[in-house]
Amino acid sequence: GSLVREGKAARFDLELDNRTIPVYFTGETLLPDAFKEGARARVDGKWKNGVLESNHVEAKCASKYEAG
Repeated sequence: GSLVREGKAARFDLELDNRTIPVYFTGETLLPDAFKEGARARVDGKWKNGVLESNHVEAKCASKYEAG
């Protein structure tokens, strides 16, 4: 329940190695439709004041990678 969309921007928490990392996304486009709570994602950004400021998020859709 951490995902908050704000127009083209968004805030969410990323879980990595039993840590929670707050992310602020400010891309030129909206977050991908496949990006949902609990989804696997690749997030690129810079660490600033305890927040990962990102301008690129790739959602990893599990159904694309599961054996059929």
